[in-house]
Amino acid sequence: MDSSPKPGNTRPLPSLPRVVFGFDTALQIHRSINKVNLGRASSHVPSTRPPKRELRELLQQLCTANGQPLFDLPVHLLMGSAHFHANEVSVPHLCRTPLPRKSIRKLSNDAHVASANLALCQIASTTSDLVPLLLLLWEACGTYCTQRTGLLRSQGTIYNSTPLTSVRALKAFCARCPSLRGSRKLSRTLRYVADNSASPRETSLALLLGLPERLGGYNLGIPHMNKKVIATEQAFAVSGKRFFRCDLCWPGQKIDLEYQSRHSHEGEAKRIEDSRRTNALASMGWNVIEMTNDEASSISTLNIIANSLRKALGKRTRAQGYELGDKRLELCKKLGLISWW
Repeated sequence: MDSSPKPGNTRPLPSLPRVVFGFDTALQIHRSINKVNLGRASSHVPSTRPPKRELRELLQQLCTANGQPLFDLPVHLLMGSAHFHANEVSVPHLCRTPLPRKSIRKLSNDAHVASANLALCQIASTTSDLVPLLLLLWEACGTYCTQRTGLLRSQGTIYNSTPLTSVRALKAFCARCPSLRGSRKLSRTLRYVADNSASPRETSLALLLGLPERLGGYNLGIPHMNKKVIATEQAFAVSGKRFFRCDLCWPGQKIDLEYQSRHSHEGEAKRIEDSRRTNALASMGWNVIEMTNDEASSISTLNIIANSLRKALGKRTRAQGYELGDKRLELCKKLGLISWW
């Protein structure tokens, strides 16, 4: 029997991209372009790398087509072969594990990019310290952006940005590809991650308060971030607002920790607004605790506020030994709350 394909019944094989960007480079690209500009999904990586000169030309074409720089050099590439070495233009990474559908998206005819979930999983596989990984994931699921999740080296922090992903999406990705390197570590780490953090400082405070004591935290549980709370009619009459956003929130106990940043809480008008907001939430049975930037930089003040939160949450106060104090100080430094010097 003739088993050769008949005319009209054959499908063209999908063309392999010349390059697939991953790791930090993929995050930079996702921060720089609109998702609607990405083409159809793929799950293939090339086995060869273009010559250095051709790769430079391709990178320049991508930046020119998008009207802005997309990445810093060297770029991180996913390769199906290990016979390549890093140079000043690119860093190759071996990727032979079958990838889930839609984990790679098309940038151009020659270039594809790993999804944000895949890129975060790849970065997790190479990160040995838990705290930097947590800061990365919180930012990816938050509404701010620094160089940690994709900004170019020449840029500063950007606020009110679109999250790269969410805790739910990351959990689903890890469940689909448990054999992918970094997947198990990422899945375990997500228990300490929350969506919608609005600033690096909020993230650091939430981790310090929420992480278990064995990691140096206060073991108060990871709070909800910027949770929307609908105002009652009485609260509306006090504040003139139909809802509130609670910075660090434990909704079951109606506790709201407000971080009073210098940028967002300056001036008499803002002080009056904050007072009305606090009174409105109090009328709804909420306990509002405020923390300034200076207070967030003092271990003694952090201890006092954490103990107040612990009592309000109904958790027992535990004796603090020298070992826990050292762990907490180290965690504060890693989170950027206190200077190393």
